[in-house]
Formats: sequence, C-alpha cells, structure tokens
Amino acid sequence: QFSQMLTTRLNQVELGIDPLSDECQFGPVISKDRLNAIESFVDQIQHTENLLFRSPPYNFSSHKGFWARPALFSDVSPQSALWSQEIFGPVLAMRTFYSDEEAITLANDSNYGLTGALVSRDTDGQATELLSQLNAGVLWLNTNQLLWPETPFGGMRSSGFGWEGGLAGLHEYTQYRTLIYPSSSSI
Repeated sequence: QFSQMLTTRLNQVELGIDPLSDECQFGPVISKDRLNAIESFVDQIQHTENLLFRSPPYNFSSHKGFWARPALFSDVSPQSALWSQEIFGPVLAMRTFYSDEEAITLANDSNYGLTGALVSRDTDGQATELLSQLNAGVLWLNTNQLLWPETPFGGMRSSGFGWEGGLAGLHEYTQYRTLIYPSSSSI
C-alpha cells in the first residue's frame, strides 16, 4: 500500500520548476556528470532490482540545470549496490522489514551514514529510541531535509568530510592549541 501511494505521488512530481519557487519539489543535481552517473546507474540496476517507478524521459533543454528523473525500487537486496551506495539523486530503495531490530540492522549495515529519517505515529517514545540507534549524522523524525543555518550537518563513517552549519561548522575552521606554563610561585 505504501509503495502504491509513493508511486502515485512521484508520478505527480513536476520536474524543471525553478528551484527557488515554492512549487519546486525536486531540484536539479549538481552537474551534468552527476546527472549522467545517476541515469547510468538506474539504467544498469533496473535489470537486477525491482523498479516500481521511473519518471518518463523528458526534454529539459528549456530548463536550466541538470534534472535527474525520480526512480523507485522495492524489495531491494541488502547486497545490491542500490542499497549500499550513496547515489546523490532522486533514487529511492525500499525494503520490507519485520522487526525494529531488523530495520536498525538494515539501516546501519552500510559504509555510509549521512542522514536518516523515520516516519512514525509515535513521536515521544519508541520512535526517538529507534532514531538514537541509527548511525547517521543528521536524523529526522516525520520530516526530511529540514535544516536551519545553525543546524550542524555532517555524516558518519564514509559520509562527508566534516561538519558544516552551526557551531560544529565553525569548529571545522578552528585549530586548537594549548599553552601550559607553571606560575612563578610553583617553581
């Protein structure tokens, strides 16, 4: 049921809208090389994984930017490159789990850990406990991509190169030094 609702929603997404517009739901990717890498990856992986949805080919020549087509895969194998790599594009890999422990194990079984999100009706107890078990730098509960300038943003393991935003971001530009000297009365 969730995958059907998500497929319906993705089918309604309009690409090519000005990223500064309130109407924008998906922005462009960073470069033509990134776009080509995303499209090539999806072209290859769709032969071995269950592709539920992919936006149809679209001519973006009239739009500025590099617009990757959203893709949705289900029942993705944890051994798949789709499950284990950071794609940095609108590609979603879904998998069914049967317990909280299995969900945490699947989510943490990665060399990466930039962000994670959990959608739950429970926002006080179990959901926050589950989030605390995820190995990711930024975690969201019932939202995604919500950040403020003072919010530290960075990843764990092989995700990212430090932190940006907030005090943590300022500390990235700081080098600490310690000077210790005895007072003259203690010599």
